[in-house]
Amino acid sequence: VEKFGYPIEVESLKYDPNFAIRGLHIDKETGMLLKLDQYNKIQLPLFKGRSPVTTAETVRTYGGLRVSRSYVRENMHMMKDLFALPEACLYA
Repeated sequence: VEKFGYPIEVESLKYDPNFAIRGLHIDKETGMLLKLDQYNKIQLPLFKGRSPVTTAETVRTYGGLRVSRSYVRENMHMMKDLFALPEACLYA
């Protein structure tokens, strides 16, 4: 942690290799982790931190169960490969 200049708080984090999957999106506006299909339909459940978000809260947040391409492009970051899984756990 010190060698690479990471914040000391990183030492206390626990990595759960079963939590995140490849292809998750991180919404930089809401802080939610979600999986989208090829039509940008939200695959339930999505998570805020490590807690699942209800369907009702999802609909309130996104105005439905689908997000626009422009919203994805501007506000989301995709975890494309296996190297990104620890990053998803850090966000959670």
